[in-house]
Amino acid sequence: RVLVDTKNNAVYVTNDHEGSLVAFDTNNLSLRNKLDLEDIAGMSDLRLINENKNIAVLSVNTSQIILTDGMKILKKIALGKSSWKLTEQSGKLYSSNRQDDSVSVMDINTGSVIKTIKVGKTPGTFRSHPGRNEIYVLNQGSENHSISVIDTVKDEVAGEIKFDGRINSSALDRTNDLLYVLQTSQNISIVDLKKREIIEKFKLGYPTLYMSHIPIEEKIYFSVPSKNAVLSWHVKTHEEKIINLPWEPYDILNAGPGKRIYVLAKERGLAVIEPKNDQLWLGTTNWRPIR
Repeated sequence: RVLVDTKNNAVYVTNDHEGSLVAFDTNNLSLRNKLDLEDIAGMSDLRLINENKNIAVLSVNTSQIILTDGMKILKKIALGKSSWKLTEQSGKLYSSNRQDDSVSVMDINTGSVIKTIKVGKTPGTFRSHPGRNEIYVLNQGSENHSISVIDTVKDEVAGEIKFDGRINSSALDRTNDLLYVLQTSQNISIVDLKKREIIEKFKLGYPTLYMSHIPIEEKIYFSVPSKNAVLSWHVKTHEEKIINLPWEPYDILNAGPGKRIYVLAKERGLAVIEPKNDQLWLGTTNWRPIR
């Protein structure tokens, strides 16, 4: 997994083989630090918390969350169940639990679980919208294709958005209260979060795997492993552009509006895309344009 910290100019990548958290400098992609997480394996998610001061690393194998500042381990939170993904809002951590179709709510300061919320079948990834005091949980079970809307003031389910097929990932436009949901590998459904209903549907020209989490320059980016490429999709014009890579892409992440797109390779490292012109950069010691 990959995490971008724009405040400290760092990109964090989990190394599951070594049980470590690796930090790269965003200015030149050089190695900055490697933190041993004490044999923690099965790292399924990581998030910036406490106003970007700390990092929460979720281990699905050991059912715990490790809090770190990137240099040392600060605290470990035992979940008591196998969790899959994380998000944060209002000083609380939320983790999705696939084994019992629930979301655990944790107080970051005390490290204790304060509530468990029942949601749809097989909850997976989250999107957090502090402006609406809501979190959106993608339920990815084979029978229940929906998104549970959690009210983070009351910590309870406030509504449900239903889909006609499996949902894989999503991108959140907080400014316009829109959620772009990837169904299967090519179909996009656009959700109006105020109405909590689907308002448009589109089909991409290529099968995709992962997508960036928010629109940048009015574009969303998708990894296309079958073509060793990234797909740029304009949310208004729906124009598509293929950005070729020298290797197979895996995870993809953006650092915020107007920032860069980071693409994690399946085997060989990181690539960076400048959204303004879709310029691609690749390197581990120096930035160098390759097209």
